[in-house]
Amino acid sequence: MLCLPNTGYPKDCTIETPPSSPPCISDCSCAANTCTGQTCSDGCGGTCSGTKTCTVTNPGLANWSACSSNSQCSSNWCGCNGSSTMLCLPNSNYPKTCVSACQPSCSCAANTCTGQTCSDGCGGTCQGTKNCQISDSNLPYSVPVLSISYIPTSGNDLIDLNITGDLFGKSTVSGLEEYIQQVTNAGIYALNEGSKYHRYKDSSAKPSLNYSIFEHKEVLQAIPRGFLLDSISQTYRPDYQGILNGLNICDYVDNQGVKEVWIWGYHYGQIVPVESNQSMGTNSRAVWNHGSYGDASNSEQTDDLPICANSYTLFNFNYSRSTSENVEDHTHQIERIMPFVNSNIWNNLFVGSQGNTASYYRCGWTHYPPNVMNYGSGHDYDWQNQTTVSSDCANWTPDGSGEKNNVNCSTWKTYYRDPMAPNGYDGVCADDGGSSFKVWWMQNIPGYNNGIVYNGQYMKNWWVFIGDFDNAIKDRTFLSGNSAASNNTSQKSTSNFGSGLGGQILDNSKVILTLSNLPGSNYSATTSIENIGEMTDLITDLVNSGIISLDSNLSETEKNNKIQQISETVFAMGTGSLNTVLNNISSSFGLGGTLSEIDGLSLNDEYIVSSDAAFGSGSTALTGSGVGTSSGLATETPDTKDYSDKLSGIFKTFNIFEEGITLVDLFKKILNIAMTLAGLVALAFIIYGGYLYIMSGGSQEDNKKAMQTITQAAIGLVLVLAAWLIITTVINIFKK
Repeated sequence: MLCLPNTGYPKDCTIETPPSSPPCISDCSCAANTCTGQTCSDGCGGTCSGTKTCTVTNPGLANWSACSSNSQCSSNWCGCNGSSTMLCLPNSNYPKTCVSACQPSCSCAANTCTGQTCSDGCGGTCQGTKNCQISDSNLPYSVPVLSISYIPTSGNDLIDLNITGDLFGKSTVSGLEEYIQQVTNAGIYALNEGSKYHRYKDSSAKPSLNYSIFEHKEVLQAIPRGFLLDSISQTYRPDYQGILNGLNICDYVDNQGVKEVWIWGYHYGQIVPVESNQSMGTNSRAVWNHGSYGDASNSEQTDDLPICANSYTLFNFNYSRSTSENVEDHTHQIERIMPFVNSNIWNNLFVGSQGNTASYYRCGWTHYPPNVMNYGSGHDYDWQNQTTVSSDCANWTPDGSGEKNNVNCSTWKTYYRDPMAPNGYDGVCADDGGSSFKVWWMQNIPGYNNGIVYNGQYMKNWWVFIGDFDNAIKDRTFLSGNSAASNNTSQKSTSNFGSGLGGQILDNSKVILTLSNLPGSNYSATTSIENIGEMTDLITDLVNSGIISLDSNLSETEKNNKIQQISETVFAMGTGSLNTVLNNISSSFGLGGTLSEIDGLSLNDEYIVSSDAAFGSGSTALTGSGVGTSSGLATETPDTKDYSDKLSGIFKTFNIFEEGITLVDLFKKILNIAMTLAGLVALAFIIYGGYLYIMSGGSQEDNKKAMQTITQAAIGLVLVLAAWLIITTVINIFKK
């Protein structure tokens, strides 16, 4: 501001900034392409009125309106701009069709547990909305135990060590009983802990089993001898039948709820105890695996226990051993029960393959932890091995989708410690007799509320088969809760589980000949099929050799599953020699037989004997009338006159009182009878020798005895035939 000479100047100072660019000049040329009533920009913030009259050629929907065809749009173009809905578009630069967008669906959540997820079908997930906590009012399953100790004495509270052998410093009855009580308590603790699913990582895990001693009996005498186990060494099994009958065991089992019998004794001198021995009760008769009795245990599975209405298991412990052996006898029993229920899930999926290199290993078994499963042999009891491998055992699922972790001996030694093996912990992997591994291994067996899904079914609590066998096995259910196909007719037959009427009869001789010619095979009529693994191998060979035919459209996985189903079905009928198993297969293809109910399964006609040859066998109807076979055709009705003539001929041969018979013919008939009886006796001894060979269990002494019996019987049979031939020749010469 300045002092100025007059008032002609502005009263304030305004500094004007010169424009940085020329002023905007409006442009309304756009109006030439704009319809009357519409506007366009003049480029300077203003608008221009339209100057052109526009004629609408298609008075349809305006742009971006929903449409289904071009004719509906004023632009004559109906298409997509990326959405799933067809729209009227301003030009043809858009796709002509819409790709339907994925519509998420969370209906699966209705069958998914709270905290779990399922796919919405569009790459997303849905949270579970259903509480799947399994309510089991029976948990834990009570396992009352009848305990019996056999302690022979020499008087004054002293143990007769001449009978028991050295007991490592224990010499008095009272001292031994105190030790038995300690091992019993430690064993019960280990078994109850072992039934807690994932207890080593979930301290709130509930036990599925509750072992307790129902009653303890002390018998101050030697264990009574039972059947002869080995004639060379003169060793015997204890007389379990006599011991238990003397206790009225069925009152304990059926009326007082006892489920296990623990006998404490010794393994010395002539006494060789079993580890476990099961007696299936009559309530489980439908699944008896040995015809007249049932036994799924780690023993010879002979009929050597009293049979009650309910099932029970006997364990015979050695009181010179400790907790680890007590637990091991139980884990071996588990390894018998579970494959009896479902061998595929147990053997192939839970235990896993042994002797093969794999990217990861499953859970292994009592003698072989996961980290030594790559060895085929030589590593039994190697629980302290420090080799580290990948295993999914701690997160086991049948399909192997669980998380894999590195495991070694420190994995199972971290949590559980056997109170009866204090010296087993000088080092992280010091030997404790395997107690820690066995408990860890048991805690990975699917138990209460395991949440595992297999084939659309929630995995059962497997411990029910230990704690409540009779109720769990009624329908021979799978471990996953699915009903086994082999048990559809479990109530149809009790004495011959799975057999039917009018079965197709296999030509056993031809079948065995075919099997014996397979590379690396060693099949014969007396080949013993005693466990599910041997049964699966047999069925696999029968399928691969074309004796059993499967649907050709099956994938390799479906084929293997079908073989496993057949194996379990045949195994449920009973075990024994190859001839016996083939007879079971024949009878089970008849009406009502379990194999006849498996889809896509049939016998190769080349290995089936004719209906005439099959007549009179135990697998055809008693009337001899044809019953439908798997091909849908009825077998031929046999000619009864023909068989009547054959029977008459047989009776005539042995009728020594035939009218008008000569002295020479009478002598010849008597000779025929004598030779026939002698031949049958020789044959019986051959069969007996075969039985001894089967039951030898690999013992060289037993094998030698069996082969001697067979050889002597065969020589006798040859001598009988030679004598018959010589005498017959002499008679014929004399008769001339």
